Amino acid sequence: MAFIGYKNLFTTSGVTVTASSEDAGGEKENAIDWKSYDWWTPSASGVGWVRASFASAKAANYMAISAHNLGAQGVTIKCQYSTDGGSVWTDIGGTIAPTTDNVIFVTFDSTMAADWRFYVSDIASIGVACIGETTELPVGMAAGFLIPTMALDDKFETSVSQSGVHLGNSLRRQNISFSISLNMLDPDWIRTTWSDFLEHARLYPFFFSWDSENHSDEAVYLWVNKKIPKPAYSSPVQGKVSLHVEGNL
Repeated sequence: MAFIGYKNLFTTSGVTVTASSEDAGGEKENAIDWKSYDWWTPSASGVGWVRASFASAKAANYMAISAHNLGAQGVTIKCQYSTDGGSVWTDIGGTIAPTTDNVIFVTFDSTMAADWRFYVSDIASIGVACIGETTELPVGMAAGFLIPTMALDDKFETSVSQSGVHLGNSLRRQNISFSISLNMLDPDWIRTTWSDFLEHARLYPFFFSWDSENHSDEAVYLWVNKKIPKPAYSSPVQGKVSLHVEGNL
């Protein structure tokens, strides 16, 4: 199953966001602003968390993390919820012990709770964090789809001597870029679900897991990098959509 993750309880109306601690310049807001160049960093060693609290229960079935150093720091992370105002917390989705600093995307059974948080085992930096409801894509990827984590768009600077001898390459920037194309879609799904997603994607990045069952480690953090193609009918009763995107592992 393929998922887009953009619905985020940390940015939902009515939320109160708190944190176990935060370093100067590493405030909790940095983890929920969709920006990957600033980070939440706890000021105290040991376990830490950022929590979303509501007056009534909200549903969630995924957690996604990007722009982090959990792998480098050897820190584990997990999603938790509470139904009693934070007195007791229940783990959901398992404890994740990343070996890299790549995107983390974990799904679980939809659960209702008024308090949600991500919980780390020690000091680490997290730039983008989401807990919320996924948008499941109703069809698989079209033929020609590039594996996101292998769709590298490297920018090199090559040095060559006056005599034409290769002196080396310098990697200036490494992103990924590819297209998401979906066909044979119910036009009503395009008018509702896809349209709602585009309202977000026009302004903010999002998470994408193209095969969460078999390749959960190939989830990526993306943003639209070209004009969004207009949805179109591919047959009298079916439609198609596409997005040109780039992003980070």
